[in-house]
Amino acid sequence: LLVYFKVPADRIEARASTARAEDGAATGAPQGRIESFRFSLQLALAIGIYFTIFSLNNFRAVSTPIALRQLDSEQAIALTGVAFSLVGVASALGVVLAASNLVRSRRIRTVLSVSTLLTGLAFAAMGASASVAVFVVALAIGSLLNASMFPATNTLIALNTGKARRGTAFGIASSAQALGFVAGPAAAA
Repeated sequence: LLVYFKVPADRIEARASTARAEDGAATGAPQGRIESFRFSLQLALAIGIYFTIFSLNNFRAVSTPIALRQLDSEQAIALTGVAFSLVGVASALGVVLAASNLVRSRRIRTVLSVSTLLTGLAFAAMGASASVAVFVVALAIGSLLNASMFPATNTLIALNTGKARRGTAFGIASSAQALGFVAGPAAAA
């Protein structure tokens, strides 16, 4: 819900400084200084979402075999392989099919809000499940929805920085990703 209320409606328009720089490059005029990096609230929120997505992915990677062992200790190894195979397929479908079409149509706020809510419900179903089948189905649905947030988050990061500073913004996002690789397993432990 925070995303829905804090992320403004999508507007795609060229920034004045970027348009002037591109005009200067086209005419051969000398280009000015690189614009300074601005860390906006929306950019911070996008990077926070990025961190959360990676934390949840790593939390799920550590906790899934443990949960499957508790649900069916005899078949835990085979079930873990099946579960992670479904996670891979669902994640690919989430990125390629669901998110790509929605992000291209400029529904970033809707994609992030709905995906976050439904991913939370899927993870709650995983926690409440008493059977392997329910757990694996909820895991696959949660993975599909979680993966659908990647293109939207990347787009949101790119839209909140100038072309000259996108490397900086994605570098910060990569740092958040690395912290997610630590925070997720730490939370599962």
